[in-house]
Amino acid sequence: MKKIFSTAIIVFMLMLACPLIMENTADAAKYKSTMSQKVGKKRYYASILGQRNVGKQKLRIVLYNLNVTYKKKKKVIVKKIAKNTTGVFVTNKEYIYYSQVRGAKNAFYRYNIKTGKRDKIFKEAKAAICGYGNGIIYYGIYNKDYETGTGLNAFCYNVKTRAKTNIVNNVDDIIYQSGHVFALGAKNEPSNTNIYVYGKLGKNGKVLGKALSIKIKKKKILAMEYKAGKIPKQRVVSYSFNGKKKKVLVDWTANSKKINKVYK
Repeated sequence: MKKIFSTAIIVFMLMLACPLIMENTADAAKYKSTMSQKVGKKRYYASILGQRNVGKQKLRIVLYNLNVTYKKKKKVIVKKIAKNTTGVFVTNKEYIYYSQVRGAKNAFYRYNIKTGKRDKIFKEAKAAICGYGNGIIYYGIYNKDYETGTGLNAFCYNVKTRAKTNIVNNVDDIIYQSGHVFALGAKNEPSNTNIYVYGKLGKNGKVLGKALSIKIKKKKILAMEYKAGKIPKQRVVSYSFNGKKKKVLVDWTANSKKINKVYK
């Protein structure tokens, strides 16, 4: 019997493993969220340490080290910048913003790539960075459903005023781009959940529709929708940032190649 590989299942399993990995974070198209970034002849990357219990925070989380590697006289050099980070970091190739698990609260830092200097910005329990743009740090706080692999509460922090704003609760994904905050409702099995869109500081929120996963491409929201059944199917639709324009790009299909051609 021919095996059918469902794109929806694969995407969902990645979300369970890394609910905070975000993409397309932008600050005038300069900042992005990543786990690996080359700057000149050096590469900055997150290396996995494994799951750890953070007793004071009553949290079990996958921890990473933030490293830099480069060659010196044909020898490969690896240096650790920070230990026990949450994996994803945000960079514009001049600065790196990252979060580090430390005791009762996690600390958020800005690291100067050129000088090696780091500045502590603020602390927050059970928190991990998602993005940065225009002086605002976007982050998630794991909620009570973290042990099931789903659910975080989304916040933003104004570096200048030190004001914190709760954007939306119980979501899996947070994306910041072009002055908008996008989020997707949490799930613990493959299903469609709400697509949320907010203004820069988490204001003027609305629901655009439902999807299994979302990504931003060419100033449009791409949403992959899921239909359960004996043979699960998916389709891909696009939304304008204001939600007024919706277009089906790939209609319902079990062919993952058709989906991946558009949703990649």
